Amino acid sequence: MANAAMRQEMPLTSSSPRIAHTLTGATTGPVVCFVPGFGMPRQAWQAQVAALQRTHRILSYDHRGTGMSEVADVPTTMADIVGDLERLLDHAGIESCRLVALSFGGRVAQAFAARHPSRVERLVLVSSARHHDERAPTSQALDDLASLDAVTWRAELAPLLFGTRFLAQEARRVHVLSLGQTRRPPDPAGLRRLREADLSFQPPRPGDLGMPTLVIHGSDDRLVPLAAARRLAEGIPGSRLEILDETGHSPHLESPAELNTLLTDFLR
Repeated sequence: MANAAMRQEMPLTSSSPRIAHTLTGATTGPVVCFVPGFGMPRQAWQAQVAALQRTHRILSYDHRGTGMSEVADVPTTMADIVGDLERLLDHAGIESCRLVALSFGGRVAQAFAARHPSRVERLVLVSSARHHDERAPTSQALDDLASLDAVTWRAELAPLLFGTRFLAQEARRVHVLSLGQTRRPPDPAGLRRLREADLSFQPPRPGDLGMPTLVIHGSDDRLVPLAAARRLAEGIPGSRLEILDETGHSPHLESPAELNTLLTDFLR
């Protein structure tokens, strides 16, 4: 009931499943659309939004079945998730934008850019890979995200999401994050359908992504190995790979200043 009430106050697309989104920042600048990762709320991009909003129009959103977006417990493919992004841009009156995407969102962005190359001016893929099966084999906790308690979240999921440095230096913050995540767990059906969509993903062919592309990856990412980022960059002609030292799977939280500098330089 609480989520339903909050959806009534949140901007939503007019067609179903209705996608919750936020449009903020400069009214005349280029548009940057942040594509979230698996089960990731759009608010997780707040440090990046703050860094870019004076010069860019910022669109952030929740995937179907997560955050404040509607759940659609029906068979779901990557084409459906790409269609959600297409509907969102149409709803917001945005013809083209610069996509910044993380992890699962990176595959969404690849698929969208391959299908609608004229709508993607620049592409940034953070902590992502060309194949859904390039995740570490110890990632079951991510699939169980909707049912984890705070203790299990810290013990099993946090070591996959964050690098060694962040876990050691930001233990209190990890504790707070675990409480917040488990008090507002994502919908299990929504996550199950997103995973189903990810399994249907087919990597674009070399040459399908002709826009300027930046691949960013943490050197200490234990969920998606650095080798996967190298393969991703190699599969996109003309792309550039930037490696963030002592950073895990969540550069937006672990190394926000370094990530923001890369984004600002690349997206301007």
